[in-house]
Amino acid sequence: RPAARISCEAVPRWGCFVGSGPKWLVVSAGDFITVYSAVDGQQIGSSKLLADGGLACSMGPDRLAISTTQGQVAIYSLPELQACGLCQMPDRVVAIRSDANGKHLAILDVKGTVRVFDDAAQQLAEHQFALAQGYSRGPSIDISPSGSAVLFDPVGQGTEKRSLWKWATNEIRTFSLTANVLRLQSDDTIVGLFNPSSS
Repeated sequence: RPAARISCEAVPRWGCFVGSGPKWLVVSAGDFITVYSAVDGQQIGSSKLLADGGLACSMGPDRLAISTTQGQVAIYSLPELQACGLCQMPDRVVAIRSDANGKHLAILDVKGTVRVFDDAAQQLAEHQFALAQGYSRGPSIDISPSGSAVLFDPVGQGTEKRSLWKWATNEIRTFSLTANVLRLQSDDTIVGLFNPSSS
């Protein structure tokens, strides 16, 4: 039996849980993003979203990052959906990752540019990574729980080298690992999942 039922007037494009528990469910449907209680399904707030790029990322206990169609990522505070800032990227955004406390946001665009922002959308660092050619899958990123390290994966294949970027000192280490999906468990610990059918 579901804990709560939520009815949307339009077909949802995406949904994202925010807060411990979780506390809220944010849904994009039609021209609006709407905040619902994850406990009882009650609508808490709604705001018109002019351009939805289709990516959302929970930031700590009470913030949400949403990509737009102009190479930007908007940060909102919950539950009132108040705009906190706008992160600008050179090109279309393909991945957004937040650290455990929502203090740092790593954003990747389609051309391999990665920028790190704080929770007020101020840019802290930038690096241009080389993209792998000849693959159907694109690049991905992850950020460590502390927010101090960013992992760049050019294609999700063990044949391509990955990069670990300590952005505060601009230290970059490349490495090989036979895995399709990589995640940062800490600033220096990487875990990987290998699926032979994805190779």
